[in-house]
Amino acid sequence: MHRRLRYFIVKKIAPNLYKNAMRCYKIRPFTRQLADLNKTLIGAEIGVYRGENAQEILKHTPTILLYLIDPYEEYEDAKSWNRISLKEAEKEAHERLKNFSQVHWIPCKSESIIEWTSFEKLDFVYIDGNHTTFHVKKDIELALKITKEGAIIGGHDYFGFYSVKEVVDAYSLLLDVDLYTESPDWWFFKNVRTKTTK
Repeated sequence: MHRRLRYFIVKKIAPNLYKNAMRCYKIRPFTRQLADLNKTLIGAEIGVYRGENAQEILKHTPTILLYLIDPYEEYEDAKSWNRISLKEAEKEAHERLKNFSQVHWIPCKSESIIEWTSFEKLDFVYIDGNHTTFHVKKDIELALKITKEGAIIGGHDYFGFYSVKEVVDAYSLLLDVDLYTESPDWWFFKNVRTKTTK
């Protein structure tokens, strides 16, 4: 049965069940992890695009400050998947997030963050910028520098881009941390080693 039809039937028969199902359907798994912490957080999103994920983080978690990092500069690798131009996406993101006072925009590439501002250590970083192997690697290394122990580092498109999966898998092994994946996200807890040692 088509998914929309299933949700329509559930909505008519059991409205509360529909509401919960839609919540799970719309919220990315990484955001659910943040919400489950049930505490105020300071975090960053690398790669904001249209601002939809940032909006969900702000709506569903008690985030007191969210750094939004995106230069909105066109680049070759983005042309194959952008549905709208990055300038249009930037305008849409600013409009979507204009009512959230806890947003701080950083209009630069992620590698410039440390020079651009002095960070207090963050509780989480969500990576959804340039998906090439080189840039995913740089963004994970940056996230490790600007987060506190126990912070959640994760991102998007683990299942859609081999370059993302390859780098994320390699870092989880290197750092000896448990890697969690649920489409479309991946995440691990910094310096929290829960693997069983022999």
